[in-house]
Amino acid sequence: MVGICIEVKTECKSCGNPLPMNALVEHIQCASCQTIADFPYQFWRKSILDSAFGDTSDLKEGEGQPQTNMTGQYTFHLMYGKQRPRCAKCKTPLDETKYEEYSAAGFAVCSKCSNKVSVRTLPDSAKNIFVGVKYIMGEDSDMFSTGKATMQTPNAVKPILFTCPSCAGNLEIDGKDRVVTCKYCNSEIYLPDDLWMRMHPVKTVGRWYLVFDDSVISEKLPNWYYLSDMTIDSDGNLYFITGVEDEEDTIVWSMGKDFKTRWVTKLPGYSYEQSGLAVSADEILYVYDKNKHSLLKLSCSNGSTIAKLKGRQESAQDPNSFDMKGCDDLTVDSDGTLLAMINNKIVRYASDGESIKTWGEETEQLGFLGMISGMFRSSGGDDDDDPNLYKLKNRPVKIDSDYHYVNAGRDGYMYFIQRGSSEDAGIAKYDRNGKQIWKKIVPLNYKDRKHWVDANGFIYILSDTTDSKKNLIRYTPNTDTWDTLLKDIREGGVLNEVDNLAVSADGIIYLAKFNNRLRIFDASLKNIYTSEQSLKDDVELKQKTQKKIEQDEDP
Repeated sequence: MVGICIEVKTECKSCGNPLPMNALVEHIQCASCQTIADFPYQFWRKSILDSAFGDTSDLKEGEGQPQTNMTGQYTFHLMYGKQRPRCAKCKTPLDETKYEEYSAAGFAVCSKCSNKVSVRTLPDSAKNIFVGVKYIMGEDSDMFSTGKATMQTPNAVKPILFTCPSCAGNLEIDGKDRVVTCKYCNSEIYLPDDLWMRMHPVKTVGRWYLVFDDSVISEKLPNWYYLSDMTIDSDGNLYFITGVEDEEDTIVWSMGKDFKTRWVTKLPGYSYEQSGLAVSADEILYVYDKNKHSLLKLSCSNGSTIAKLKGRQESAQDPNSFDMKGCDDLTVDSDGTLLAMINNKIVRYASDGESIKTWGEETEQLGFLGMISGMFRSSGGDDDDDPNLYKLKNRPVKIDSDYHYVNAGRDGYMYFIQRGSSEDAGIAKYDRNGKQIWKKIVPLNYKDRKHWVDANGFIYILSDTTDSKKNLIRYTPNTDTWDTLLKDIREGGVLNEVDNLAVSADGIIYLAKFNNRLRIFDASLKNIYTSEQSLKDDVELKQKTQKKIEQDEDP
């Protein structure tokens, strides 16, 4: 475990008096004027504690530094450093082996002076924001709030007897309200300053601690700027192909369901702009580069190279040679064969690179006339060199690969999607023999990334709206309906700056973009992880939105 000590204060916006922030809570009450200030967890993370998360890895035990953070409304005076949690009274370190026991009890008892030290785990609503934080220790428990309307009275304060100035009746004052009603004469009584300050003593800045799981810290995700592609296997492991700005090497890396890096593999000579990924059920990760004839096979378990299928350009002597150059998209079918869209052709290869028939056998018996019509039907649009989705029929072999994606759904069917405006964007479902099951219009403006199909045939699509807002929709085939699962943050939702999509077999949704942007939602659509850059995006967007509102309201 790694302990980070925190001391932070600001000023009350109502009365200007010091406002110590001695606990990680979203509502803090001023001891002077009782005004409650709101500090959402995301604001804490990005505007107050950002440096404490990012700059302490290089500090030695006992080292720290001060910092001043200025936002639009507040100026925060912060001190942070690397220090093992200890008793505030006698400075005795707490027993690290008992952290879990302390957490269950809600406090630790100092072994030297018997002082109680607050210990708790993160609230559920903060876990996806403070990733890696295991415990919070040493907070002022008097600041724990159950809501904005709740007055924070020190826990140690017992009711005090106070004489009513009107009827001399004895009243028990608990400190929850400054104005009380006499139970004898119904007079409204404003409690004097000396009594109120006794029950609400002025707080000074206290030191508290964030305790990190150091295994999480040591297994941070790799930095990336360019994000070419990402995919996911049946076990829920995610795979990325990325590049770092001003660095030549493209890397492929894997993240587990615990959000930790599993492995990283460098790919010298691969283009982060032209490369893509596909994963098979037998734990093979295929890596292609649109500029290369070959195809790389990596182990899903450790990223090591299994084989490199060397390709060569087609020729008159070898018209069916294995050649991945010009590949726009690749997927792995349920039988382990590879279906690719290359230079406007739909082609299929065996896992060893052997060229095979694009589609299986016809499912219906055809007579002579049926065979003739089937020849034309299977062309996918022989009257068009680069057919789009709406011209595709049964057993297609050609397609405009610049504007389409292909995906082998977990339901055993093949899906093609055409990206574009609301007039031409659509999706088509095929069985493994190439028979078209249905074709649908996608009711969103612009589709620019892969779609995902789960075992039930539900189709997930990430899209922009006409005004560049992000939406995640899902098609339910049984009811033939489209539902919006996640909306843009500017529409009251949670999406912002994402353009890559992957969905696990158990419904976990991964959304990413270049420059370290990553958001993860569970099957109930609860946000369970947000990267630091994505959190910054949210803060910046909210600030811009608020500024625009204020400008529009300004006469």
